[in-house]
Amino acid sequence: MSKISHSYNNTSQYQLTTYDGTAIKPISNPDGGNNQGSVPVIYNNKLNFGYTDTAKRVHLAQYNGNAIKLVNNPDTGSGYIGSPIIFNDTLFFVYTNELKVSRLAYLKPSTLQPELLNAVKNNINLYSVYPNPAHNILNIVLPVKNTSSDIIIYDTNGSKIMSKQLPSNTTLTQMNISNLIPGVYSVILLNDADYKIFKLLKE
Repeated sequence: MSKISHSYNNTSQYQLTTYDGTAIKPISNPDGGNNQGSVPVIYNNKLNFGYTDTAKRVHLAQYNGNAIKLVNNPDTGSGYIGSPIIFNDTLFFVYTNELKVSRLAYLKPSTLQPELLNAVKNNINLYSVYPNPAHNILNIVLPVKNTSSDIIIYDTNGSKIMSKQLPSNTTLTQMNISNLIPGVYSVILLNDADYKIFKLLKE
């Protein structure tokens, strides 16, 4: 898609728009809902972003250059939080399920509907984030793995604030969070099929 895509508020709803260098064109929403305005991610030759339907549930929406299609949610939960990320050729996003619990959902090119990833069970005590509360430097401990890891920090609005990719077999790393505004954040440690979410207080 050789166009710039962004969100646009037409006074009644947010829409995805494209700009081809000449004019801005709004893309029709699938229903009377709203484009969330989350940062879109190109994955599997489609533009992926959050979309709130008329029932106030947030779906993963995909734009293929012609029309927007909503992807079915894994269950009857309220939907996605923030923008999706790509890791190991898989699209990941935080999802609030029907029990009102935040889970990590993922979508692969070969699947039509996202699936919910189980939180890490093995070596759970080997995952840690400290100090918490933190001021300037955040230490992250992970178990030894043969694959790379991602660390993503989200604010309370679900926006990705910081991220860091680690090489394989990394067990300890640091992130400088001195520029973060004091408040509560979510830290996601993502490693292959395992993940863990921490609540972080930045002082």
